[in-house]
Amino acid sequence: MPARNVLLCVCLAAASGVSAGTVASPAEVSAAVPLQVTYRVEEQPAQCPADTHPQGGCVWLIGKALESGTPWPAMRRIAIVGTPAPGLPAGCDSATTTGVLSGSHGSMHFKGEGYYCPKTDTAWYGYTFDAAQARRLILPLHGSIRYVGSSNTETFTSSAQ
Repeated sequence: MPARNVLLCVCLAAASGVSAGTVASPAEVSAAVPLQVTYRVEEQPAQCPADTHPQGGCVWLIGKALESGTPWPAMRRIAIVGTPAPGLPAGCDSATTTGVLSGSHGSMHFKGEGYYCPKTDTAWYGYTFDAAQARRLILPLHGSIRYVGSSNTETFTSSAQ
């Protein structure tokens, strides 16, 4: 079987949730599957990780996908809000996050850095998925998270790479 057909089989197997014996490397994959999922989120108080001392505190964001049928129906992350920093929008504080998307394909862990704006109750993060998990599931390694407090929603977005 030509290499192109093997790659197609691996991509189709991953997209359907079937595990293949080997997974194509990022160089072999012509396009990762883009991600766009919006969650309805609830906030819960969180104890900040021991190695952090954020000025703004920590909060759990726990989400359920708004659309049924998404392969990632559940999301859980901790937001760690710091202080204002150069290069951020006025009135916004630096922030980091770690979390997991969960669903029929298993778990996808991520870390992100960005900012939270208390006056508008909005946040933006650039995230990076766990590289091995992203390769296995043929997802782009990087994307963004947009939180909008007024609607209690959070959208994860990536483009095919």
